[in-house]
Amino acid sequence: MRYLLLVIVNIISLNLYPQHVDIVYSNYYDSSIPIKRDSRLVINKVEHKAFYQEIFSSTKNIDNDKDDQLETTVGRAKREMDMFIVTDNSCKRIIYDDFVLKKYTIQDDFAIFDWQISEESKMIENFKAYKAITTFRGRKWIAWFTPDIPFPFGPWKFCGLPGLILEVYDKSKIFNFNAISINLNSTQNIKMPDSKRFKHLRIKDFVELKDDFYNNIMQGVGGDDRNVTVKREMNLRSGIESKFEWE
Repeated sequence: MRYLLLVIVNIISLNLYPQHVDIVYSNYYDSSIPIKRDSRLVINKVEHKAFYQEIFSSTKNIDNDKDDQLETTVGRAKREMDMFIVTDNSCKRIIYDDFVLKKYTIQDDFAIFDWQISEESKMIENFKAYKAITTFRGRKWIAWFTPDIPFPFGPWKFCGLPGLILEVYDKSKIFNFNAISINLNSTQNIKMPDSKRFKHLRIKDFVELKDDFYNNIMQGVGGDDRNVTVKREMNLRSGIESKFEWE
């Protein structure tokens, strides 16, 4: 109830601002090759939608073997476009992405976040943020959201909290998103790609497409050695999503 009252008061105050809220995040992925990458979230208050862009041209490779954490720009290797996600208030989303030089729009209606909100709080970018926990597609996630910006959105696919997500990371801190800039008075849009010629798939079909592609590669590497293929299937999804609702 306390969060609801805060949201109502803040919605009234935010109506005094222009059409958009613009947030820049720093993404850190501590995978086999640790990288940093910028992303941007623009919330359209009129359309009640969030537009997210992962900016691959900003990608930097973190060399953990160097004491000074040397960063080498690696750019947008093997990609023709950034990834875009459009999310509405019900957490339904359309993803614009490319894979193996083909472009897709992916409809992802499955993702429902069951957030557990705690009383724990801290300050982020001068906003009081509260802790929330959920499990999503194979990972446990910790998020920090602020009711002071009462929109149910966040970076990547995250949504469903009574306030903007300023920070979110998985339990192992392999995938991390941190807000580094917040503009409540923005009039800027995210320029979306022209998707007329994109192939439209549902998320389940897109996941199967990627699984088949990587399995075929491993079968080619392993030849007749089935153990190689089985090992690849077990570790197929080492990315941010490892298990889906239909599995």
